Amino acid sequence: MGLTPGAEEPGVQVPDLLLEVVAAGPSGSSDKKDTAELQYAETQLLSIATHILDLHPAGQGHLGSGSTIWQGVAGALREKSLQGKSLDATAGASGSSNDAGEPSTSTQGRPGRLGPERVTIDKASARGSLQYSQKDLAAEGLNNFSSFRANVCVYSGKWMYEALIQPAWQPGIQQVGWATIHCPFTAEEGVGDAPDSYAYDGKRVRKWNVKSAAYGEAWAAGDVIGACLDLDKGEISFHRNGAPMGVAFHNVRTMQPHLAYFPTVSLSYTERCELNFGLRPFVHPVPGFAPLHAAPPDAALDFSDYLLGCLERLAKTAANSRAGPGSWGAEEGPWGGAGDAAGPAGGGLASPAEASTSQVAASGGDAQAAAQPQQQRFGCTRQLSPDDAALFAGAIGAHLVPCLLPPNGNGGGGGCVAEHLCAGALLNTLLSLHGDGEPHDGAAARAAVRLLQVTISKPAFSALMLSLLDALARRCVSAPMVPSDFPYSASYPYLALAVCLLAGVPEVRAALLAHPGLYVMLEAFMARKPPSAEDLKGLLPTVWWPGCKEDAASEGRMRDGLRAFAAAKARVEDCQYVLLTLLVGQPAGGGGSGSSGAVGVEDDALVAFVRYLVQKNRGATRDVQPAGLSDPNVLLSVWFVLMRLLNGVLPGVGQFPADDMFVRASQRGSIDPTNDLPRLGGLLSYLLRESPVGAADLKPLDIELPPPLNPQPLDAAGAALARTPGVACELLHLSAMLYTYRGAGVVRQIHTMNANLASNLSGLEQVEKQLEARLLGGSAAAGGSSPGSRGAAGAAGRHAPAASVSTAAAPSTSVVSSAVGAAPAAGAPVAEVAAAGAAAAAAAVAAATAPAPASPAAAGSPPPAAAPAPAPSASVSRPASVAYLHEARTALRGEVQTAVRCIRLLESTFFGGWKMEALLRQACWLSAALTKVAQQTGPLLAFVPTCYLELLLDMLSAYRGVEAPFAPPAALRAHGLDELLAFVGRVLNDERIRSPDTKEQLLAAATGALESPDMSAVVEANGPVASALVSSAVAMFDSKLWHPVSSLLAQVTRGSGLGARCVGRPQLVACQALLTEALQPGSSLFKGFCDRLFNTLNWAVTEGTSTVATLHEARRPAAAQPSGRRPAQVDEQQLTRKAVLMLDLTKSLLRLLEFMAQQLPSGFLGRASSLNLTRTLELVPFVLGHFAGGADARRLNELLEASRANAGPQAMLRVGVDRTSYTVIHVDKPLFEKVNKAEILVPLVGTLLALWRAGQACSVSDDGGGDDDDDAGPPLPPVSFIDAMADVADARVQTQLKWLSTGLDWEASLPGADGLAEGLREYRALVDEVIELRGGPAADAATAGDDASTPGKGGDGAPGSLSTSPSTGGGLGSLAVSVGGEMPEEFLDPITTAVMTDPVLLPDSGITVDRSTAERHLATSTTDPFSRTELTLEMVRPNIELRAKIRAYMAQRAGSPKRQGGGGVARGW
Repeated sequence: MGLTPGAEEPGVQVPDLLLEVVAAGPSGSSDKKDTAELQYAETQLLSIATHILDLHPAGQGHLGSGSTIWQGVAGALREKSLQGKSLDATAGASGSSNDAGEPSTSTQGRPGRLGPERVTIDKASARGSLQYSQKDLAAEGLNNFSSFRANVCVYSGKWMYEALIQPAWQPGIQQVGWATIHCPFTAEEGVGDAPDSYAYDGKRVRKWNVKSAAYGEAWAAGDVIGACLDLDKGEISFHRNGAPMGVAFHNVRTMQPHLAYFPTVSLSYTERCELNFGLRPFVHPVPGFAPLHAAPPDAALDFSDYLLGCLERLAKTAANSRAGPGSWGAEEGPWGGAGDAAGPAGGGLASPAEASTSQVAASGGDAQAAAQPQQQRFGCTRQLSPDDAALFAGAIGAHLVPCLLPPNGNGGGGGCVAEHLCAGALLNTLLSLHGDGEPHDGAAARAAVRLLQVTISKPAFSALMLSLLDALARRCVSAPMVPSDFPYSASYPYLALAVCLLAGVPEVRAALLAHPGLYVMLEAFMARKPPSAEDLKGLLPTVWWPGCKEDAASEGRMRDGLRAFAAAKARVEDCQYVLLTLLVGQPAGGGGSGSSGAVGVEDDALVAFVRYLVQKNRGATRDVQPAGLSDPNVLLSVWFVLMRLLNGVLPGVGQFPADDMFVRASQRGSIDPTNDLPRLGGLLSYLLRESPVGAADLKPLDIELPPPLNPQPLDAAGAALARTPGVACELLHLSAMLYTYRGAGVVRQIHTMNANLASNLSGLEQVEKQLEARLLGGSAAAGGSSPGSRGAAGAAGRHAPAASVSTAAAPSTSVVSSAVGAAPAAGAPVAEVAAAGAAAAAAAVAAATAPAPASPAAAGSPPPAAAPAPAPSASVSRPASVAYLHEARTALRGEVQTAVRCIRLLESTFFGGWKMEALLRQACWLSAALTKVAQQTGPLLAFVPTCYLELLLDMLSAYRGVEAPFAPPAALRAHGLDELLAFVGRVLNDERIRSPDTKEQLLAAATGALESPDMSAVVEANGPVASALVSSAVAMFDSKLWHPVSSLLAQVTRGSGLGARCVGRPQLVACQALLTEALQPGSSLFKGFCDRLFNTLNWAVTEGTSTVATLHEARRPAAAQPSGRRPAQVDEQQLTRKAVLMLDLTKSLLRLLEFMAQQLPSGFLGRASSLNLTRTLELVPFVLGHFAGGADARRLNELLEASRANAGPQAMLRVGVDRTSYTVIHVDKPLFEKVNKAEILVPLVGTLLALWRAGQACSVSDDGGGDDDDDAGPPLPPVSFIDAMADVADARVQTQLKWLSTGLDWEASLPGADGLAEGLREYRALVDEVIELRGGPAADAATAGDDASTPGKGGDGAPGSLSTSPSTGGGLGSLAVSVGGEMPEEFLDPITTAVMTDPVLLPDSGITVDRSTAERHLATSTTDPFSRTELTLEMVRPNIELRAKIRAYMAQRAGSPKRQGGGGVARGW
């Protein structure tokens, strides 16, 4: 008879079964075989038995021959059992078990220990709020601070336990150690906070025993901390992942009353840890230290190891035997075969199966070696029939199975012993069979499992496999990525074995799918252990950046390191992909076999698992996350799997059920986490009430998809998913939510870190220049005065501006740990010192370590914590200064290296390999689907969750920022990029999108697309896309989002204007033409756009200069401050950021004004556009008053000069507790590199030149803005810009205008600017003509004041205290002028006292004002300025009779050559 896998005969004893099989003849022999053949088969069988049982050749005689061989096998095993005291005989010695399989509370045989045999958390003694799991071996803090201890204590001997540090979304305080029963547990105190209480804190890298001290290494999530207590020596030490960190505490009190020590842990909110007291084998055992939980006796372990060795040899022999077709090689063949997961997945990466390509790669490219039979490659040539293998398995299982199963699972050992052996010896045996790397012997591993299956019942086999899979999953959580093991590092060996068993053995897969803890186990398999800051150095030992001067730096070695890291990551992700896609098509409720029919959305096991994750983590986007969330890295792993699975499936999905996902989901209430998501139109409750979706929109939408660039072949999982497009859409919906929960923050932080790294590198460059200058003996060559110099420049240098805190220098712990590691942990700071000046960071170290000065007068004033440090005094020796600079450079280099490591490893994790293409393909599919939603006239777009747009826009941004894109934008135009950009432009100004954050993200995406040279070329070539972006930007400028809109328009207008430079980025000619067309003076948008532009410009100039004044005041010495002390450093940082931001905004808006003056002069010089010209001419003296002269200009000049004289980087340091170690947490450019006055003022010059040229060419025509009736009298003469300019140019303005041409070094400030020299020559001619028309510089000397004749008082050669008011009327230009004498009063506007050019009658008050006056008033009010009744521009009536009189009078006086008092063509307010 033959045995088949899975035979269920629990009532039959194995020895009888053996004898029954033997009676049929060895190897299934028949009477037809001759005697020679039988003897040869018996000899072979005898040799195999000797090999399997690991007997000495002399021991073959004990096995006998013929049918007695099997009796000999059983006898040999029985003899081994008696010699080794099998587990059946020694179970009582290791702690007797009760009926439930749990050990008793006996403590005999374990001196120095008190408590029950089974060690768990003592919940009765815990304080705070805790959530327990893993059979009371894991806990999570639910309040501010909680503490607990174990239910066992020790008073002598050497003991240890392990704590697995589990990830937290908001890493806080966690302390692991030992404490006596007298250690108080309160809301603020725990282990380490009392005498006889000792703890290690890896977050703060300190040890605690009432007081703290530096100790150990920073830990990371997934680290295994070994807490060792040696009561013989009175010492406590800790190990991190098996590496000793030294003795933490000496002289621990022992052998006194009440001095028994308990394992104790304290946790803050959401912190988690899992403890192992010895129930399972220690991951990193420490020799000489015993577990608190009793381990199986050594004799039992030795015998179990022997039996598992026999099983291992049997499995290799059986897997490599070929007894018949389909016996061993088939995927579902008995006990082995090539049953691994099929083919590579959608991303084109190799699967973990032992595919032929993997074998060739593992053999160094030798195809012949890869093609060798498995039995030769794995060193076994014996042949064994299935029946013989089953007989051997039965003989071995008779002794092994009782060891591996608890009593209630048909085993004879204790439950704790069985768990220990299963998680240790059995797991190690299967890992050895399978192999750590390719080529794997998957057949042998599956054969071992199938041979075990023969010997036990189906329920017992399922329990055993679940215990094994649980042990594998636990190893995945804590498996570190070790470079020496690349590419088979991290969790790969455990994942590969799990995939081998689950994909190749249906019974194992069925057991997992039916397991109640399936989702918890899958989460563990999806975990990624992040490295710590120190581990990062091992993962990427060599870093490089452009301009790097490190001797050990090498771009090639860094890229080699990145490739090795990516290869290791890829293998882990391959296994996770295969493991998770085994759920595709499986029923959600369990079941091992694939369903023959299609599985619906509600029934799919993969959908059910991802829904579970989404539901569990629905609070992840809150400011304070709730407890009980998943490991953040699990969400990323699942998101990567879904992205890869959908990569090849989405191009075939032609329908999108937006109605069900966005609207009908609301009917499920809080059960559906989709209803928690913010929507584009606001809160869901508001939308359901105010904007219900009509029945016409509640239907699936057909999607028109462009062809993919690189079509991906579908693997088995993808093909199954493609048959159920509804499941694919649901998975896409859930993946977008997972991305919002975790991925979005990481992706955006990568961009932020990249942006800030540039400023950090600039700071490092400045320090290196300073050091080089000092080593060469000429500090002046470094670009500034020496640190000890006196005078105004030196004083200002001591208070140079501090800049914003950089996130690139110290990456966020939670962000970096999401994929590759944690941020460097610094010691608890006692001071944060800002260092500025030549010594930069070194000055801060000197200030922190040097004694306080004798008096404030001697050193300015001693800086408090977080205040700028004074520069080193003149007494600081040159060698000391050089030493300081060396220290600063070392610190800065370390911070830059850490930032580069984090950025490069994160980019490799998120965008490496196939991922960037898959991300962009998913974004293109989403844009096509959402375009269909946007085309609906109803409110359906408002119901779209914001996470969809976040995913789409982030992927577009990531594609722009990737170093080497898989394809250039031009190649992607026909494959979805055009549609993606068109969607952004289409919804940019859609009124259904009410979320300001989403609007800003859309604007940022559009701005980024125009910033990218390649992407902007795509926009330029696509007329509809460019038109949508430009028209939306113009329409949105008059809104609350004017700032990001200004940034977008600044990109549109780049390259135009005087001195404009387009370094590496082309001018957007097509977009500029579209902007000119959209802003035609006759259009409906033009007037509102101009009003907003002028108002915003006035506000930006005022706000920027007032911030500069506040910053200047804050930089004054403490003695000069009204309060007697300087403001806090953080205020200066905020002020600097704000000042730079407002000045940049001023520059952008002035460029926009210049563009309009160049392209649309009729909008300023046309008769109906007099208001725009007036406001432009008002703006000229207003801007010059703030930047060319006066107190505001003086303050800005002093700040810039101080920054330039003190050209070192602005650094902020965190000084350690010992005041000798420090970490640079901020480096930034000096202020003079951020603010360039010439860049602010050159657009103003360009605006004046553009209007002057237009006036000279006589190209301005009336735009029809006013009523020009024949009865209104003779027409006005053509508008003259030069005349209007002369009206404004009093003596102060003339001085400011001349300073623009002579007081600034334009060429030095704007090197390489196109057309600058020619433009300045024209500008000088313009100024000369204005002064001549005004009557010469002496005409208004009497009104100019004394300061007009004192150039240079404000610095930079600017006039000193020039009035910031541009006119004598006291406002921003209330200019009353006359033409050729006394102007009739009825011709003057009653509000502005200026000559009216287009008088209109107000309907209610009956008063006549100029049309420009009415327009300007109605821009900020809707009432009559005299009667306060309602008024609109449509309600005013032209005063035709008065206009005729004015025109006749003006025509009569227009020919007069004499201009009195600066008169000319009067232009009203």
